[in-house]
Amino acid sequence: MRYTSRGRRAAATIAVAALMLVGAAGPAEAKKETVLVEAFEFGFNLPDFEAGKFKLELRNIGQGPHIFAAAEVPPGVTAEEVIADESLIIREVAFAFALPGETAKGKLKELTPGSYAFACFVETPEGVPHFALGMLGEFQVA
Repeated sequence: MRYTSRGRRAAATIAVAALMLVGAAGPAEAKKETVLVEAFEFGFNLPDFEAGKFKLELRNIGQGPHIFAAAEVPPGVTAEEVIADESLIIREVAFAFALPGETAKGKLKELTPGSYAFACFVETPEGVPHFALGMLGEFQVA
């Protein structure tokens, strides 16, 4: 698996945030509802995200590895803009990695009303980042 240099920075930033989330888990986490994101070549099936605390699972129904990374962003900012300028990230909220055929548990911070951008930073064997092939987008939480 390969990452773009920009993808490495973003993935590293999100990974650090995900590690910080591990320490924040407590007994109440067992009661959280699970949201399922599906990844495939080259897109995602997303649930309708709502405000609140949830667990995250990434089901990879594709042929290669995939990442789901999401961040809160200012209203109107696109995923493409965030990839070009990471300073637009308000806070990282989600990270999960799954190999083909796997369903992996990820980390998901509490979602608050706002705008979010998401992407996959894995590269194809030819060196093309998955986000450049359509694995990116935005969603809103009301």
